[in-house]
Amino acid sequence: MTIYTPSAMPIGFSMDYAFTLLARLYPKLSPSKVLRIVQGMDKVPVLVSRSLALVMFLLHLSPIIVFIISLIIPEIIYWMQLKGKYIGILVHLGVIFSIFGKLGLFTISLTVFGYYSSGLEGLAAFFGARLIGWLIIESFWESRETERFASLDRNRFTKLMLLGVKCGIYERCFIHAYIFCAKRIGVTTDISISDQEIEKSDWQLVLTDYFRENKEIFKEFGSKFS
Repeated sequence: MTIYTPSAMPIGFSMDYAFTLLARLYPKLSPSKVLRIVQGMDKVPVLVSRSLALVMFLLHLSPIIVFIISLIIPEIIYWMQLKGKYIGILVHLGVIFSIFGKLGLFTISLTVFGYYSSGLEGLAAFFGARLIGWLIIESFWESRETERFASLDRNRFTKLMLLGVKCGIYERCFIHAYIFCAKRIGVTTDISISDQEIEKSDWQLVLTDYFRENKEIFKEFGSKFS
């Protein structure tokens, strides 16, 4: 039960469930565009942390200030991500970052710049804060959010969705991206679907459109789509 975004992010929902939701947004928003928004939402916390680091290195802030800011602000953004609270401009910047940031050039450049600007102490403060945030704070919040999703009344959701599927960060980003886009174009934000809607939906047409725009993804992962 996996689909893939244009940048090969795996989303553990069945194809008919995911593309039935995407069909509600089609043709105003193509599946490729929505799934790129999923990628962008996933990258928002990283984008914010890297951008903050760049500003702090430019300002030559002390390592302790770098540590505090790098620990607190990205975790606030991560908490907002878990709750589906996104700032529109950050989502759009996240989409750009998800395309180019995966090459690692931004992080490498930031590391080199940080070394010459703030020295090893500044770099250690930034990466140390992010490591603590990831290992302790984000892991805790992630486990709590996964438990919350698992305890939801499953009558609200189709059997094709959460039953037996771990709803991790990628799956939540998909849900949040659908709601974000649905509000934008004025369609229902309800993420539950019925068997009747799947049967009547043009989701296979939407999937074909996605195939056509992302041939490389299907060459690599086509057998894993389900």
